[in-house]
Amino acid sequence: MSLKILGASFKNVRQVHETILAGAKSVTVAPDVFLKKLIYHPYTDWSMDTFNSDWEKKFMEIRHCLIYYRKKYLEVFSSKKITKRE
Repeated sequence: MSLKILGASFKNVRQVHETILAGAKSVTVAPDVFLKKLIYHPYTDWSMDTFNSDWEKKFMEIRHCLIYYRKKYLEVFSSKKITKRE
């Protein structure tokens, strides 16, 4: 027989966390606990800001490399005369 545990009627995040650690596969949570406390974490905004900043720095490095090599490519091929075949 297969058994699934459903946790219900939680009043705070700690209760939800402990129930999941104990093996619950599902929980029901009041909207005020879920929206205001369970989703938000103090490091969420910091993590997103740090990731975006690092991504921009790396993207700018890659962009500068692409611009440099495109310029070199154009210099090489603009110096060669390409004639149309007849």
